[in-house]
Amino acid sequence: MVGMSVSRRFVSSFLAASLATSTVFLGAGAASAYDVTPDLDAGVCRVDPRQKDSDVSEFWTKLREDAVNQRLEELDHDDPGLKEAIHAYDMNEPGAATPAELQERIKATGSPEGLGMFIPHRTEAEDGIGDQAGDKMEYTPVEARAAARAISDEPSNAPQDALNKQAATSHLRIDEITAELFSHRHKEYDRTQFELRDNLNACADDVEEGTKPQWWAGPWGIVVGIGAVLALVVVLRGIYNSRKPNRHHKTN
Repeated sequence: MVGMSVSRRFVSSFLAASLATSTVFLGAGAASAYDVTPDLDAGVCRVDPRQKDSDVSEFWTKLREDAVNQRLEELDHDDPGLKEAIHAYDMNEPGAATPAELQERIKATGSPEGLGMFIPHRTEAEDGIGDQAGDKMEYTPVEARAAARAISDEPSNAPQDALNKQAATSHLRIDEITAELFSHRHKEYDRTQFELRDNLNACADDVEEGTKPQWWAGPWGIVVGIGAVLALVVVLRGIYNSRKPNRHHKTN
């Protein structure tokens, strides 16, 4: 594939850093954030970092697709029909132009960008955003709380800085567009991170509460148990004694 896609160069690396010490985005339900399920038997939170129907994955997917669309609109002014041709190839439509043909047309516009930057569906199928998140599938309560604390009150600052730096380094128009689009979506991105932070803490609470030793299983439980046995002995002895003939009672 000619050129490295936006998801390969930025989204994948940021997914790996977004949980600070981990690599997942948590939440409850589809189109919310990555699902997190307390596993009380194992004492951990289980997650699926490859869940692609989450708010987090969909946020980056939409950002990338919008950046690609805007950039192709610009290229289409220099080569009418180029956008449609690239889209046909991206969607694997019959009769679509070859990668070499499309790359040659992109180059003819004066753009240094590679075809791989303009085919989000194909590149997502190859190394989808969710697949870049890593392989860690479980988190202890301590790890979950540490990750939650690492999420700042302004979580969009870090990715914005990274996108700006990438655009300044690559000098590619599509990177400039991506950084600009992200700058208008801070509130949406921050919401996913605040939800992540809440869910990390909630999961840690659930696991800790669900795996807390019951009072009867600990030392106090043993003491109470012994006390109950002794109390029962006293009660039974009292009942037995009450039924015995009084030795001071004289029969006629």
